Amino acid sequence: MLKMKHLGSLFGVALIGATAAGCYGAEGDDGAIEAASEEETFTGTVVAINDDGSQTVTTEHFTRAEQLEWQRLRAGVQRGEAAGLGTAEQASVITASCSNGNALWLYDNTGGSGNMLCLIESGGAGSVILRDYPRGPGTWSGAVKSYWPGIDSGFFYNGLVRWCQSQTASFAAWGPLQDLVGYSTTHSLRLGDTLCSPG
Repeated sequence: MLKMKHLGSLFGVALIGATAAGCYGAEGDDGAIEAASEEETFTGTVVAINDDGSQTVTTEHFTRAEQLEWQRLRAGVQRGEAAGLGTAEQASVITASCSNGNALWLYDNTGGSGNMLCLIESGGAGSVILRDYPRGPGTWSGAVKSYWPGIDSGFFYNGLVRWCQSQTASFAAWGPLQDLVGYSTTHSLRLGDTLCSPG
């Protein structure tokens, strides 16, 4: 069973059942990504990594307004303005949704906007190959433009092996929302480790 420490029930924000397909980047005439309105709908690919290493992948839709609310709640927890993390004794079955406050949130636009790949794992270290997860007509390989760590530390790397030689950016658990700048070829990430492995 998939268990871990929980962050309040982020938070308990219910997803609105959207029927529209998510957007995959709206570019203006100058090629710049335009800011999303709060009514715009996006797609979230949710990857729940189980205790035995198997994965459950689901897709959901949400609005920009919902996405902003999740971010507001997480920022409040980080500032100590909302309920803190649960303890090991309070571990509970996690919510397989991008609204889960423990998830690593990956975005296909800068500034924490756009479609999301949400990774939720039950403990321990593991590698994630971004090409394994759908994003519109393609995959998430090379598509991450920003990210916000949850309960896991980790790092991004290019390629499928040789972590040390190909590491591009690392992150600490509960780190800030950041843009992944200059790493358009990032294909993989490692959860649960803060340093690369020579293996």
